[in-house]
Amino acid sequence: MRLVSLLGITAATIFAALTCFSPSASACGDSKDAEPIPPIKDQLIAFREYSSLFTIYPHFGLLQPEGTQAVYKNDTQGRVRGVNFVNANGAAIIKALFEYRPVYNPRNSRHPEDGQYDVPHYKQIQYAFIKAYSEDGGRMTDYAYIQFNYGGEDYIPLYEDLDVTTPRGTAHAGHPSLMLGGCVTVSKEEMSLAYSIAFPGEERIDEMIDGTIVLELPGQPRREIWLALESNNDKVSIMPASKINNL
Repeated sequence: MRLVSLLGITAATIFAALTCFSPSASACGDSKDAEPIPPIKDQLIAFREYSSLFTIYPHFGLLQPEGTQAVYKNDTQGRVRGVNFVNANGAAIIKALFEYRPVYNPRNSRHPEDGQYDVPHYKQIQYAFIKAYSEDGGRMTDYAYIQFNYGGEDYIPLYEDLDVTTPRGTAHAGHPSLMLGGCVTVSKEEMSLAYSIAFPGEERIDEMIDGTIVLELPGQPRREIWLALESNNDKVSIMPASKINNL
């Protein structure tokens, strides 16, 4: 079990909190006073029932149906503009399109040059449009429209939150960040589950900073999904759908 002190640190300063996230028990007080984190599995199942086309955990990415192949379409700047998941019959049963943040405009003094940040703004996703189709690729069966909010024209390096619209209503999720509060306990079981849900090629290690996603689903109380990862949102990550479907 891990004892965690919550200091209300935002995503923008999360890296500076490395020494504060896993303090000694004395910094949190007696572990008997700490609250356990909400079960991660319950929160992920709730989101899966809202949309099975993508995941926000451990960060945003597409969910690839079993038995499909990913086909990418890139633009001249090396950005992924589209991803189709094609089944064995050659039909695209998932189609995803992406729009990115604007290229730096030198006439707007509020826009810092892209070179100021590790990730150029024009490589960060701003909108995602995902549509699901029947096995023959003819009839649309589901969709999700996602907007990442970066704080207006201030060009902060990480998105603040995202809004999602599906046939089941509108949802809202924050960028993973440490939350304000006292102390919580994280069981070995929760840690094991969280770290088993990873994108291929994005191994999770214990030294990483773990944040919390505030999630608001239509007609439901606010949820918190723990042990998520912050993301620059500059690439299209893909996870096998079975990772979430088999929870």
